[in-house]
Parts: sequence; structure tokens; C-alpha cells
Amino acid sequence: LYNLRDYCTNESDFDETMAKLRTIGYEAVQMSGVPIAPAAARKIMDKNGIVCVAAHSNLAALLLDDVNAEIDRCKTLGCDFDALGGPGMDYLFNYEKCLELVDLFLARGEVFKANGIQLGYHNHHKSQMRQHFSRCRAVLSACFH
Repeated sequence: LYNLRDYCTNESDFDETMAKLRTIGYEAVQMSGVPIAPAAARKIMDKNGIVCVAAHSNLAALLLDDVNAEIDRCKTLGCDFDALGGPGMDYLFNYEKCLELVDLFLARGEVFKANGIQLGYHNHHKSQMRQHFSRCRAVLSACFH
């Protein structure tokens, strides 16, 4: 829903957008960039026959010692896949920071997995900007296969 975020700024607009999506044939969405509380979003999606198949988390949520809030968000949305929408350039262009990110994913991934949720990494175009990032990308890719 990131591309439609300007049409989902409140519950009424979110409801209208979900209805329009369903009318044109959409049955599923990815929650990203929408400021609607998970319980309210789920109720509106259910009302419109739309399911949430993926969500985006942010690095701050994954850095917390207790990631249960992010897990609860996914469960409330009925979503079993959550992906980091991008860690920030300092992680992408510094190999040591990238390895820290891999360690974080491995640790958090186990917690998510134990709760029936797959944790992933969403690759943005910025991730491809420097050639030396290819080593880090390879490490991240291996983490998810």
C-alpha cells in the first residue's frame, strides 16, 4: 500500500481505498507506509474482503530487545510475512555493519519463526548503488535461503 499511502491517511480513506481495490479485483495487500492502527486496518480489510499478505517493519522495531510488538502487529493484521523495508545506507555500504544486520536477522528471524511469521529483507534500488555492496547482498541473500 506504499504507493497508495496518500489515500490511506485515516480510517475512512483507508476503507474507501480498500473498497476500490476490491472492486478492481485485488484480494491482498502489503501493509507499508499506512498510519492506520493494525486492529482498525484488519477490521476494514476484513470488511472489504482483502487480506494482508506482507508487512514492512523498520530497523528500529527489529533492534528492540523485545520484538513482540512487531510480531503482534503482524498477527493482528493476519500477516505471516514481515520484511525490513531498508536498513539505512550506513548498513548497506559498510561491510561490518552489514554483518551486524545479518546477525540481527538470524536472531530475530528465529523469534519471528517461532511465532509463525517469516522475516525477510525487501531489496530497494538504493541497495544496488555501489558495487562493493554485492558482498553484503550475497550474505543477506544466503541468510534467507
